[in-house]
Amino acid sequence: MFYLLAALGCLVFTYRASRTFWWIIAGILILIGLSSISNLLQEVTTMGRSFAYANGWYRARRPLQELGIASIPVISIMICLGMLLRSGLKRLHAAEWLALIGMVALLNLIIIRAISLHDIDYLLGRQLFGMRLNMVFELLILLCIVAAALWAGRRALAQQPDSTVS
Repeated sequence: MFYLLAALGCLVFTYRASRTFWWIIAGILILIGLSSISNLLQEVTTMGRSFAYANGWYRARRPLQELGIASIPVISIMICLGMLLRSGLKRLHAAEWLALIGMVALLNLIIIRAISLHDIDYLLGRQLFGMRLNMVFELLILLCIVAAALWAGRRALAQQPDSTVS
């Protein structure tokens, strides 16, 4: 539900900002929200576990999980740097960079949670403010993305010429 609200915030707050960027961010948030509602992440994890059992390497999965968890942030940074060097990301404003970094952090958290290493699951399952730490991280990242959308919308509004008739 929070993903859908964050997507709505991105669209409402940025109605005068660079629309394509914010539509993409909102679309990704909607997809994550729908997958969360349908419990798709659990299904993918279960399929991976079944695949590991069927191919006989489930007992040796731990080093692969550790490698996967360690490589996710590194790969994300490399992809972002590559996109920065080869595309129009150079033209992004600070608010859009904040949203992009938030999206990368959110996707990293989701992928790392899907890899499901018990030590990570234990850490993310700890309670803080009556909520699992995983949920606290997700909400903080979503708030960061919505704050970036609000910032971008206010910046776009401030740059528009005053249209009042005197």
